[in-house]
Amino acid sequence: MTTDASARHTLRAQPSAPAEARRWLRRAPLHLDEETNSDLMVIATELVTNAVRHADPLPGGVIELSYRLTPEAIAVSVTDGGSPHRPAVRSIDLSSPGGRGLYLVSQLADSWHTSTNVDGTHFIQATLRLSRPAATP
Repeated sequence: MTTDASARHTLRAQPSAPAEARRWLRRAPLHLDEETNSDLMVIATELVTNAVRHADPLPGGVIELSYRLTPEAIAVSVTDGGSPHRPAVRSIDLSSPGGRGLYLVSQLADSWHTSTNVDGTHFIQATLRLSRPAATP
């Protein structure tokens, strides 16, 4: 029987944050199949990278990464200090060294959304449906 699980992790808003996000998620007791886990790592990397590159950090120079696992899906989210620009999927320019992050998220995730909170902080979440229920140890 699978139960809901969630956790939150604070990351320094610096270039090493995506790698730290992957380390934290790998240690989490998620018990996902290999494909879902791989997609989750790419999505988390892109969301954290975008927060570090394009948004202000939260107070203390940090961003927050969290997940919520249910028997049907896993959602990963990032909260940052906000930005004057709302995240959007760009058209792909193969000559550009960047700009593909949210495109990748939109292709891998079953759904994703973003919102700006009243205090100006920004929240983005991507959800992957589980092809089979997550196992518990």
